[in-house]
Amino acid sequence: MLVKTLASPLPPVNAVPSSTAAKVGGGSPPLEGARVLVLAPLPPPIHGVAVMFDTLLRQLADREQFTFFHSPVGATDKGQEFGRFTAGNAATALYDLIRAARRLHMCRPQVAYLSLSQNAPAFLRDSLLILLCRAFGARVVAHIHGAYFDQFRAGLPWVLRILVDRILSQVERLVVLGECLREIGGPAVSPDRVVVVPNGVDLGPAPERSPMNAPFTVLYMGVLEETKGFLELIRAWPRVRESIPGAQLVCAGRWDSDEIRDRTFQALEDLGVQDCVELPGVVTGESKSALFARVSAFCMPTFYPLEGQPVVILEAMAAGLPVVTTARGAIAEVVVDRVTGFLIPAHDPNALVERLSVLAHDSSLRERLGRAAMARYRREFTAAHFAHRIESVLLDAAGIPATHRRHAAVFPRTA
Repeated sequence: MLVKTLASPLPPVNAVPSSTAAKVGGGSPPLEGARVLVLAPLPPPIHGVAVMFDTLLRQLADREQFTFFHSPVGATDKGQEFGRFTAGNAATALYDLIRAARRLHMCRPQVAYLSLSQNAPAFLRDSLLILLCRAFGARVVAHIHGAYFDQFRAGLPWVLRILVDRILSQVERLVVLGECLREIGGPAVSPDRVVVVPNGVDLGPAPERSPMNAPFTVLYMGVLEETKGFLELIRAWPRVRESIPGAQLVCAGRWDSDEIRDRTFQALEDLGVQDCVELPGVVTGESKSALFARVSAFCMPTFYPLEGQPVVILEAMAAGLPVVTTARGAIAEVVVDRVTGFLIPAHDPNALVERLSVLAHDSSLRERLGRAAMARYRREFTAAHFAHRIESVLLDAAGIPATHRRHAAVFPRTA
């Protein structure tokens, strides 16, 4: 596979890898691969959509049947202007469109693959990108990485709903995160054009767990944003400590804003839990693996309106941790209540404290749920599973017959 960025020297339009004739066997003629333009953010910063596109490109790096071209989309930081009509967002969107037009003109991809936004300003940009791709003859695969799109559409005036439906009628395939979200695109997307592809991650080798007699430690990891539930977890921590003496809490991630940081430190002081709540910031690489290894459980009591299927929940399962979370978005299709963790109602501190207490006082249950979480991750939610499913969607959109496809070992990391 080739991955070309905007700064890369561009190959001729027909320079698609096709050197696998000998592998196909019998002197077969070379099979032309699919040219795919990926219109998406990539890390940094680290957030779910960027991580999944980065995962895809890394996983498909050895597929000779693709040539990927990349054009960045969106601001490099989801700051206070996120989801708002501002001059800064308009300038960024215009730049995105110019870069995409240049890419389309020079590369002539068969397929364009992008994430479909769930707020009005970003969806307007995405609409223009979709129309631009169709004007250049590219078939569009749109991926909704959340569970809010139907509510976003329903909240629009009827004229704008018609516009949204017209845009979605131009999409060849709509990718959603779970079976519960098949109808999220609305009436303009026929069921045969909807494909369910859950997220998938690769955490590397499973970390070696801390001894069961270590202090009970709960991990929250993600953007430190109020709707993700981390502040509710902190506010419940005095009650957790009453039930579980010595319990520790780690909240890792970047601050969503200075305001939420100030409120968090004030809450820690007011509650008197500064000595048992750790805030290490963004954790990556070996430090991240080490953190997963030393904690006892993962907790994300999210009520984030755009929530889909948090990548970090999959990482926690890959690390063998029981997960306590809500059923927001498609989370319930990942976390099985009382099998791989616990699903609790949003804004329910009683349920939150009770489930964490159960895990703290029953180490055999904690170990059983963690093993089941890891096994479920390996069966369904590895990065290789995700890439294989998206690979099929892209090849379908490109019109490459199944007989001309050259799949590598399907799920090599879980064999």
